[in-house]
Amino acid sequence: MQESWFERIERSPILQALNGLTLALGGLVTLLGLGRWLGGGGGHGAVFLILLAPATAWADQAMIRAGETGQAMLRARGDRCYALTPAHVIGEESAALLTAAGRARGEGDVLRRVPAFPEPFALLTVRGLPSALCPGFEGPPALDALLHGRPSGHLRMVRAEGAIERLPLTVLSVDVETLEVQLEGGAPPSQGMSGATVFLGEQPIGLLVDVDPAAGTGRVARLDRVFERLGPYFAATLPVSSLRAPAASVVGQGHGAALEVVRWTAEPVTVVNGARALTEQGLSPWRVPADARAEVVLRLLPGTVMTGVTLLLNGLPDPPRTVEIMGGRSESGPWQWIAAFPLEPGDREVTRSVAPIRLPYLMLRASGAQLGRETMALGGLRVESR
Repeated sequence: MQESWFERIERSPILQALNGLTLALGGLVTLLGLGRWLGGGGGHGAVFLILLAPATAWADQAMIRAGETGQAMLRARGDRCYALTPAHVIGEESAALLTAAGRARGEGDVLRRVPAFPEPFALLTVRGLPSALCPGFEGPPALDALLHGRPSGHLRMVRAEGAIERLPLTVLSVDVETLEVQLEGGAPPSQGMSGATVFLGEQPIGLLVDVDPAAGTGRVARLDRVFERLGPYFAATLPVSSLRAPAASVVGQGHGAALEVVRWTAEPVTVVNGARALTEQGLSPWRVPADARAEVVLRLLPGTVMTGVTLLLNGLPDPPRTVEIMGGRSESGPWQWIAAFPLEPGDREVTRSVAPIRLPYLMLRASGAQLGRETMALGGLRVESR
């Protein structure tokens, strides 16, 4: 099929260069042209007004087509542009087509799949889009203070014709990993919205990953959690906020390599032993409230080469749904994602082997209580080493 005259003009190098220049300047360009009123008679002139919105209003998003049609967030590392979208949008494909604001078009190749909850994301390298559409990776945003109550925001996505659509929504609930949202009017999010960015004001807070048509709600992966997984690929710093320091250093040698508890976020339900139960044998389990932001930073003995991590559960009825282990070179990060443990009530112990790694600090994050449970508990942590 031959291209129309409009498509040929749109794809011309001169117009693309002008579009890129407009994006880079982030300006508001107004083009006034005089035309004849078609069919109106009398030769009256009409003014056609074309507004090119500033790049900051819609940069960093694109519609993506691969296994399915969805949305992608754009980020840069150095002079390269990358796209992030839920893995189910890509499916088994290895490449994708992208359409950004203003009908800017690009192509993407799947680089890797990034483990995340509630589902993995696909990271793609992108060619052909103006660099102004790919802002630098800024690291995980601080969202906890923003997400109190039931804030209102909007979902933003790019349509096939390059138009930007904003759909008002309300955040119904907040979890450690996810948000539940509902579009204004109760209409469920529709096909093609997977990967769309959710905003509070102009602050992106998450990416839509799946919908519940019966309830008219959508599940959103929190952007701070997703960006933590991307840290190893973008060398971003993961901040550890509001961590409490223990009254004294706690060193345990009962569970494999010696670990020292440096600090933690959630106050245990039973505070007699604090977080010592994670590192010492013979103590009651470490147990925290179900809605706690439960993070513990631990220090390994100098020179320890870690080859695996084991969580000791001892058949507890209330383990977290998920425990993640990350490693870093200081007690405040940056953190490198190492392993995740999906857990079930009654598990005895769960081990993950890892490639030999020498990092002096670990962060353990527990999230998501089991159904009907008011606490999350762990019996201990063992670091396998050589």
